[in-house]
Parts: sequence; structure tokens; C-alpha cells
Amino acid sequence: MARVLALLTVVLLNTVPSVFAQHTEAVSDRETYDLLNAGSQLLQQNKLEEACEKFRQALARDPKNQGAEVDLGGTLIKLGKFDEAQPILIKATEEHPAAFEAWLDLATSYQSTGKISESLKCLRQFLKLAPHHELVPKVKSMIALLEEDQQRRGTMTGNDQGEDYLADAVQSGTIRFAKERMPLKIYLVPATNVPFYKPEFDDIVRHAFIDWQATAPDYLSFAYVNSADDADITITWTNDPSKMVSSAEGGHALVVPAASGILKSDITLLTTQATTHAELGSNHLRHVVLHEIGHSLGIFGHSPRAGDIMYGIVMPTDVVSNLSDRDKHTMLALYSATGTAVRPMDNHKMITQGDANSPGFRLVRLNNEAGEAMKAGRFTEAQDKFQQALKLDPTNFALKQNLGALYCNLANLSYMKRDFVAAEGYFKKAIPIMQQSPDKSNLKIVLHNYAALLRMTNRAAEAGAVETQLGALK
Repeated sequence: MARVLALLTVVLLNTVPSVFAQHTEAVSDRETYDLLNAGSQLLQQNKLEEACEKFRQALARDPKNQGAEVDLGGTLIKLGKFDEAQPILIKATEEHPAAFEAWLDLATSYQSTGKISESLKCLRQFLKLAPHHELVPKVKSMIALLEEDQQRRGTMTGNDQGEDYLADAVQSGTIRFAKERMPLKIYLVPATNVPFYKPEFDDIVRHAFIDWQATAPDYLSFAYVNSADDADITITWTNDPSKMVSSAEGGHALVVPAASGILKSDITLLTTQATTHAELGSNHLRHVVLHEIGHSLGIFGHSPRAGDIMYGIVMPTDVVSNLSDRDKHTMLALYSATGTAVRPMDNHKMITQGDANSPGFRLVRLNNEAGEAMKAGRFTEAQDKFQQALKLDPTNFALKQNLGALYCNLANLSYMKRDFVAAEGYFKKAIPIMQQSPDKSNLKIVLHNYAALLRMTNRAAEAGAVETQLGALK
């Protein structure tokens, strides 16, 4: 029987953006009021350090001022100074428990240090205090993602102190692109018509691939091609959040693993910030791109340390993002392992986080449900679910390959039942799909069985042609 190919979804979560105070509370004096307004104006101009200084001065004059506490904490988060922001925001929630902005920013500061339980409490408190806020859908999505991330963390076997996090990176299975596939062929899908796309986005992608290649130069190499059909990894840009598996993510990678290694990876990137749809900062985008490329190359799990690119959450900052030493050591360890590094994927450990109503998430869910139905022998159900998923994304490589694998199974079953007409129909459906895969193992099975069917039905000339095609694959 031909096996179903897994469609592994790996994502990078974006935190919900900072919400700054509205300055509606009483202010102790005119100078404090002027300092808060000056800080807000500097914040709008993205002069973050200068804004912080104004908010600090306001807080020095009025130590319990809600606006000063919330805005200082939120600005420090934008600067990536999470440890400094946390005690300020804790103080703000204690002194002003109704300040929903402080709870949201405190949730982000907790996420930055891996305190997921504390972050979830803060996000839920935000929903209680501001049930009609425009960010409520994003917060709900983040809660769902963090709950699944928290469950996943319970199975993590590594730690945040070693020189790499390989144990966590391969928790769903150990798989990589085979050495003979190098250089991996990259296709950047033209995006000039995608709203908010900028040509420099592709430059950021190219530099990110260079950085990952430098981590294992003896094992990883890349080249660029002009067609998705020729590509091992595709990069697609979209401004449509519904194309994402979750509305709280700025990018995701769909990875197709097989026994021989990764068959193909497709990376989809959002052209705006995921939670605000504001313009993307180059450093923020670089972080997302580096992360998703890491997934596409075989780091399916996440690092437990916030300083690593492969940490599961990207913070709302525009500070410079680079691969950490642990990121570099992990990729090198994955690709330099002696002997076979391939371990079958554990479907129960696969990351399938997302919004239930997202087309991207529905696609992944339908694929997984179809795979389970196929393995249980419920082929009609499996075909129906694969076809539903393909309506959501008619060009999806993994889905088409999985449907092809289903046709292989149906062809083989019909052949064994001596229903040669049905078997031939399924073989003809399976062959063109299997031909598109770089892994020809399923194609060889189909061609061998199809040739046997043709000989069984006294069509020697046609069987010979198929056998010639089979021989060319050996």
C-alpha cells in the first residue's frame, strides 16, 4: 500500500501589540501632563528611547500615574527590554487593576521569558476588562495558540541551557533534506501585485538563507529557480490573514516529510504585521523569515529560550534579529548527524495550531483527518476530505501527493479484487500526481502494478511502454 504523506504545519506566533494608555485619569500637575503628551508624540514618531525618558520623568513626578506606567512598560517592550518592562507593568496592574492595557502588555512580557501560564492569565483578564476591544479576536486566537503551545511544552525533552536544542527541535520526528538534494532549489513567487509587498522583502529572504547556509556550509546549499515545479522550497507573500493558519501569526511553513527526507517545504509570509496589519519593520520581518526557514529545513520544534530565533513567539519589537549560537549549533547538529537522521513523524506530536475558522487551518485539519481515514481504510471519506482541502488550495503540493497516494491504494485494492477497469482508472489518476514528487518510490509501485495489470489484460505493448518508463527510474 502507498503511504500517505504528512503535511506538517509549523508556525511562529506573534504577540498581540502593545496598547497604550488613553490618559483619561487625573494628572497631578501640568508638568506631568506635558511630559506624558511629549512622550506620546515621540512614540508616534518611533523615537522610543526619547519617549521612555519622558515617561520616566512623568512617573518620577507622579509614581502611581497609570498612563506613565502603562506607556513606559509598552515602550520598553517595543524596545525589546522585556525584563525592565515586567516589574513596571506588574506594578501598574496592582495599582490600577482595571487598566486593560497593562494586562495586555504584561502578557507579552511574560511570553518573552517563557512564562506561558502567567501570560494566559493576563490575556484572559484583558478579555474580562475589555470584551469589546478591537483586539479581542486576536487575543482569543493567541490564547488558543498559547494553550496548545503550553501542552506541547509539557513534552519537550531539552532545556534552555545547552549549546543546542536539538531534542526539542526534533520532537515531532527527525527529518531533513537529503544530501543528494543539494543545492536546494528556492523559488520566490512573484509578488509585485500583492498589497504592501516591497522588493526588499525578497532581499531579506535571500540574506536569511545565506545565514542558515553558514551554519552548516558542508551540508546546506541553495540555488534559485524560476518555477514552483522545480523548487524544493517556495516563498509566497500574501496580505490576506485568512491565508494564514492563525490570525496571530506572520508566517507559517507547510513541510511535506517522507521516509527519504523532506520532499518539499512551502513558506507563506504576511506582508503586514499579523496583529495590527501595520507596515512591517525590516528587523521584525527578518525574524519571521529566519524562523520559518528554520522550520522548512527540519527544525520542527521550538527552542525553549526566548533569545533564540526558533523560540515559538516573536515579540512586537523592531530590534536586530540574528541567529543565536544555539540556533547555529542545532541546525549543524541536525544536518551533520552520522548515519541515518530520519525518524518517522509522530502525527500526534505535530503542531497544528490555528484558528478553527481559518481556511489555512481547515486545510491542515482536513488533510490530517483524511490521512487518518485513509489509514483506517475509509477511502471514500479520505477522498472527500482531500478534495475539500484542495478546494481551499488547489495548487497545494502535499494535498495533491496525498490524494495521489489514496489513488494508489484504491488502484491496488481494485487490482486485488480483479476489478481491472476501476484499477486502471485509479492508476491513471495516480501516475501524473506521483510523477511530480522528487520521491519516486510510490511512482515505482504504481508503474509496476499498472504494467502487471496491462499484461493481465493482454496489452503487452502498453505494458512494455510502462515498463520502459519504470526502468528509466532505476
